[in-house]
Amino acid sequence: PTEAEIADVVRQTASDTMSFDDFLTHVTRLMPLRYTPQEVVEAFRIFDKQGNGLVSMSEVRHVITSLGEKLTEEEVDEMLREAKVDGSGMLEYQRFVEQMMGK
Repeated sequence: PTEAEIADVVRQTASDTMSFDDFLTHVTRLMPLRYTPQEVVEAFRIFDKQGNGLVSMSEVRHVITSLGEKLTEEEVDEMLREAKVDGSGMLEYQRFVEQMMGK
């Protein structure tokens, strides 16, 4: 999202914190305007070195904090807090995209 979109979300939020469900509601509202679920899955697939539908959370964290509008570690932690990660630190990105985009 752009800084203007984030500012809009902040104005709509009554407190300094946001639940993951509220976050999903806002992301669902913003992301479909820019990207289809398939486009987001394709972006994750670039980092899927094994071709098994999984990406490392450390890789996801690096990309999120390095590309586009940079987020702080704390912002990334909040965003990824409820992501389904297996015991080896891998994220099933198809499910994550479906969850994030409400599909």
